[in-house]
Amino acid sequence: KKVGPDAIATYLNLTCEVDVSQASGESDALLYWLLDPDVLGTMIVHDPRQLCVYMRPLSVPYESIEDYDDARCNALIKTIFGDQPYRIRHKGIWKMTAQVADRFREGPVFLVGDSIHRFPPTGGLGLNTGVGDVHNLVWKMAAVLKGGLPADEAETLLESYELERRPVAQRNCDVSKENNEKMAQILHALGLDPSKAGVLPKVMNSGFVKMMPQGFQHMIRSALIKPLRKKLSDAQAADAKGEAIRARVAAAIANQKEHFGSIGLDLGYVYREGGAVNDDAANTPGSAVTTYTECVSSGARFPDRAIANPSGQARLHDLLEYTGFSLLKLDDSEPDPVQTFGLPVQLHDLSSMRCAHDKTLSESLGLEAVSWVLVRPDGHTMAVG
Repeated sequence: KKVGPDAIATYLNLTCEVDVSQASGESDALLYWLLDPDVLGTMIVHDPRQLCVYMRPLSVPYESIEDYDDARCNALIKTIFGDQPYRIRHKGIWKMTAQVADRFREGPVFLVGDSIHRFPPTGGLGLNTGVGDVHNLVWKMAAVLKGGLPADEAETLLESYELERRPVAQRNCDVSKENNEKMAQILHALGLDPSKAGVLPKVMNSGFVKMMPQGFQHMIRSALIKPLRKKLSDAQAADAKGEAIRARVAAAIANQKEHFGSIGLDLGYVYREGGAVNDDAANTPGSAVTTYTECVSSGARFPDRAIANPSGQARLHDLLEYTGFSLLKLDDSEPDPVQTFGLPVQLHDLSSMRCAHDKTLSESLGLEAVSWVLVRPDGHTMAVG
């Protein structure tokens, strides 16, 4: 069962082979908002010279993909790109949702990625979250499949997958949904009301209007979109009113920071409960959405550094084991016994290692009072002593 709205919005998707950079004059822009009523939608650019996806909102139930035959789709793309050569590779429909499953496991079956969480694309968090699911799960499955673990320990380790990943997925889902809702601030700054987006298709697709001659239909449509075009024109005007509108739009755009910069969600999440972290993980501080705050406490991602060695520079994360645990020693103290679920533990002496900028690792990571750190195969800290 998935918890959350099943359909926030519905879109017509047209995947196009086209040189967007020639049509727009921008060589590196990857996202466009098209506000003209004739081509209202969003364009995601996968390759500025070769491939993009045009997403046009459909006002269900007043219109559907059946209202967009090949001729209409081609007319839309020609309006956007003018004389630029193009080819529509795919036409489809897509529903934006914001859902997280109430369970990530059913008996011996474990789910990852879109099968357990689906987010609005505002923030690009879906793929990263799915990769995090797999990264978390595979080493736990490997430990159990290797054999030798008592049944209760094996079950505790497998149960930790949902306990650790579901809060991460829920937070990412919530932020994605908030990002999508905040986009309306830009439309409001332009004087537009997104709640009235369905008025035009509702009127134009009504049985009464459809029975009218084409000329009358065109007149009705022109009358409905005239106020919208006036607001867009006002925003471009070289006068005090236009400057005020553009200032409001700039402020609304600045408020979209979490939409385009979420390194705190990508790297700063903390696993706070379950049998694969120490109890003190509950108190480990996390990161804000837009800022990654490094932390060496249990449950957090162990920080990375460039390190100096005789053969040149390398990364601290290159030392971490992915088929077992890594014990990073910073002095001669013996580590406490810690559960490693039958997986091997590789010892690394960091006491004499220095960062590329000539600080010791202890100084750089703030580990002067730490004797050792045990890091899990997925790069998260298991325990600190």
